[in-house]
Amino acid sequence: MNTPRRSFVTASIVLGLAWPAFGTCPDARFATQAVFPAEGTVEGIAVSDFDRDGRLDLAVTQFSAAGAAGNGVAILLGDGNGGFGAPARFEVGRGATRIVAADLNADGDTDVAVLNSNSGTVSILLGDGHGSLGPQTTLPVGGTPIGLALGDFNGDGKADLVVTELFTAQVNVMLGRGDGSFSEPASFPVGQQPLLVATGDVDADGRLDLAVGNALDGTVSILLGLGDGTFAPQVTVRLPGGSTPEGLALADLNGDRVADLAVLDGSHDSVAVFPGRGDGLFGGETDFAVGSLPVFLAVGDVSGDGHPDLAVANVDDGTVSVLVGRGDGTFEPQLLLRAGSEPLPVAMADLDGDGALDIVAGNAGDQTVSILMNTSVRDTAPPEIVSIVARPETFPQTQRGFVPVVITAVASDDCDAAPTCEIVSVTSDPAAPGVGRRTGRIDFILSDPGPKASPASLGLLLRATGPARIYRIDISCADAAGNAVSDRTVVTVTSPPGHPPRSIRSPRF
Repeated sequence: MNTPRRSFVTASIVLGLAWPAFGTCPDARFATQAVFPAEGTVEGIAVSDFDRDGRLDLAVTQFSAAGAAGNGVAILLGDGNGGFGAPARFEVGRGATRIVAADLNADGDTDVAVLNSNSGTVSILLGDGHGSLGPQTTLPVGGTPIGLALGDFNGDGKADLVVTELFTAQVNVMLGRGDGSFSEPASFPVGQQPLLVATGDVDADGRLDLAVGNALDGTVSILLGLGDGTFAPQVTVRLPGGSTPEGLALADLNGDRVADLAVLDGSHDSVAVFPGRGDGLFGGETDFAVGSLPVFLAVGDVSGDGHPDLAVANVDDGTVSVLVGRGDGTFEPQLLLRAGSEPLPVAMADLDGDGALDIVAGNAGDQTVSILMNTSVRDTAPPEIVSIVARPETFPQTQRGFVPVVITAVASDDCDAAPTCEIVSVTSDPAAPGVGRRTGRIDFILSDPGPKASPASLGLLLRATGPARIYRIDISCADAAGNAVSDRTVVTVTSPPGHPPRSIRSPRF
């Protein structure tokens, strides 16, 4: 691993409640928090529809360092408007911390897995589809488990579990059988004192990989998945001296379709972003300031511009930092939102069905859940297609099969500096004789159709044999928010010199 070059973005914005809108482009704005009782110290949170009413609900852990009676998992049913009912408690093991939600037994109902740090177990509670959970079954994982994540690590379509173990410097992987039960743990070495774990495909092979933050040696372990539930030996990403990796995520933050690594540094109150190279390795980091003692991280598009944003829970100052992504792996200065006392887990979800991601924070200090409803301005305007130029615009009939054509599409957008363009359809009038599925002959070949960032150079091959005719090529350009516009250009096949031209109908637009 190459030694990373470190740069640091220090500017910050503290606006308390909202970020003002500028024009009609997306921003990040949130209402003042709404607070709901959790009746326990919240160290984990999962968002899903537990009663199958089409509204998102919450599952939160109720942590206690005392006996098992002080620990549980609570379900708070959502009303579809960002409000939640009283918590319904279900028993789990000692030291309930992390939680994940999925259909673990393939019955269509959402189930949960809860990590019990003080008893060295994972509790599996199966949902009944009405907002309740059945009695727990426990999986021994040993030691002091800290981190928990879901993923299909062997490609069988069934949810598997991965758990970090603090004092044995390893992760334990348990493969799901699809009926709510799991295999015995298989262990893989990582760094010293591993904390949280994230999943993603960092080497673009279609298999899930792992990223694990190691507190004692200030590193992140990358374990490449082999697709059968096992992992290659760790590759180490080293953080600067004195760093403490807390929460982390694997996500495409710069739009190159390769997973990047975001790591919270609890010692420097920052998030470090390492661009992925697509081979399991990462480039040098850039750091962005967040609040005091960041511990948990969520990724999603809260601003509605099509680019991933970050939400970070800051324990010491009771805030959530929102960092709006620019789409190139960098972020705007943080927006600080007030949460409860000692927020730990943080999640993003559309709680009121308006298409915008809201933020949920679990507060360990006052045993509550903070709901921060998204009131951001949405980008609804499509780009403008400035020009579409085909080269060549005309060419004569030839005895060769195809002629290469390059189409340059230029688009502009008020909110997206680089909208993308692509070829969406090609037709000809009249078609070349003998062209069609039954003949096996085709009129055109899309050699490089896109999408590509404007100015986009798009390529195709057009058949030059047959009669004189007009090709109509339709181009669509879209911004990062998904707004699209289409336009057309034409390429004309002419009769060669010395041959009488055939009539060509005028193109209809």
